Amino acid sequence: MDMHNPTSRNRMRRARVLGVATFLLATALTSMAFAEPVKTTLAYVDPNAAPVGGGTEIPGSHVEDDVRVHSGPEISAFVGGGYGLGVGGRLGHTFPVGLYVGGAFTFYTGDAALLGGEVGFKFFPSRRWELRPYLFAGPAFIRTGEGRFARDSNQTVLAIQPGFIGAYHFGDLFVYGDARAYAEPGPQGLALFGGLGVSL
Repeated sequence: MDMHNPTSRNRMRRARVLGVATFLLATALTSMAFAEPVKTTLAYVDPNAAPVGGGTEIPGSHVEDDVRVHSGPEISAFVGGGYGLGVGGRLGHTFPVGLYVGGAFTFYTGDAALLGGEVGFKFFPSRRWELRPYLFAGPAFIRTGEGRFARDSNQTVLAIQPGFIGAYHFGDLFVYGDARAYAEPGPQGLALFGGLGVSL
């Protein structure tokens, strides 16, 4: 394969992105397979069920406590826009103090795919409501095209996104809104997403 050929380089980049996305999906499915059985299903969702599972608040705890959140993983999918239609998912783990560490992947129809790590901190103004400021950083795979991210040639650049999640927990499920400010790569802007997740 001629690596100096733009078409060959484009195919190699697409193969890397596909490989990483496949790895993330396999990791998520493996995590779910070895986790405790999910306590609710979409067929029996009770919006009044008490929050349970990883990443939910321990009743009676306070933000200054060393152990205030149930430690464990969570997985979610989201859809939204800002640079064309965006779809993706995140997989992460919350520690007892409320620290969240995970990874996320977003594919934009506006000529970009972003993959990276997230670090956030969970606050609970009430038993069901979660507020989570976070920072995302990782590679952005920019494609040629006419989208807002598009460049004259395919590029891989650093993406940095401060963001904020507001989530509502019921049982081991949660729905959330996600606002992200794109600091890098340009053009700078705001993207909004809605998602559904499960605490494991």
